[in-house]
Amino acid sequence: YLATLNVRFKSEAVRTLIGGLGIPYAEVASRANLVLPVYENAGSRLLWDEPNPWFDAWLRREPPTGLLPLVLPLRDLSDISEISAEQAVAGEAARLDAVAKKYKAFGVYVALGQLSVDPVSNVPVLNVTMTQHQPGEPARDTTRSFQGREGSDIAGLFDWAVEEMIAGLEESWKSDNLQQSGSEQRIRVFVPIVRLGDWLAVKRKITGVPSVRQMDVARLSIREAQVDVTFLGEPEQLRRALALKDLDMSYELERGGWVVRPRSTE
Repeated sequence: YLATLNVRFKSEAVRTLIGGLGIPYAEVASRANLVLPVYENAGSRLLWDEPNPWFDAWLRREPPTGLLPLVLPLRDLSDISEISAEQAVAGEAARLDAVAKKYKAFGVYVALGQLSVDPVSNVPVLNVTMTQHQPGEPARDTTRSFQGREGSDIAGLFDWAVEEMIAGLEESWKSDNLQQSGSEQRIRVFVPIVRLGDWLAVKRKITGVPSVRQMDVARLSIREAQVDVTFLGEPEQLRRALALKDLDMSYELERGGWVVRPRSTE
């Protein structure tokens, strides 16, 4: 017999169990990120043009849906007008933002696959540079090299590279967002207010972050809210989690503390 089971965990009980055992864990899930597979061979770079065997390899792999979900573009005519292969590799922010907005993606990963042949062993070699572009973060590069075997086909080499790159991205996300019992912190956060509705929306988003354990309003005026946020992890992890909710968190020296503002999504 075959069955599909949906399992729902008691999240607070699981956190208590894991925390009591001293096991670090990650539970912050990213919003979907768009992957742009750019293929370079014989000096030319391809993204939307066909054949693009590097793009095809990404299409053959079922996109991950865990803590770091990934999506691929449709390769339709409107994609061509949004961004080119050269613009993607150059990291042109306006173009990347436009294509991310089209697919309702949080950020973009540009996966540059460069195919060559090892001059000694005469086997294919695929060098992959994965560049991460996410709001509020500097671009981050990850580079790996994959060497095929004599007589092996290119498609198999590309499939292997895709699998390994996805695994690496997932592990990197987990590592960046690991939390551990006993790492609880409390910081004062300033939230500028224009309208009451804006403040209520920011409050709801902050308390909706899994690592936030408590939020207490210390002071509230018509222009600003001062809140004490108790959370697990480091401020950088909290900043990253808030970015997923379209909130910018930065330390401002003139204020002597952290400031949280809604990010413009225009």
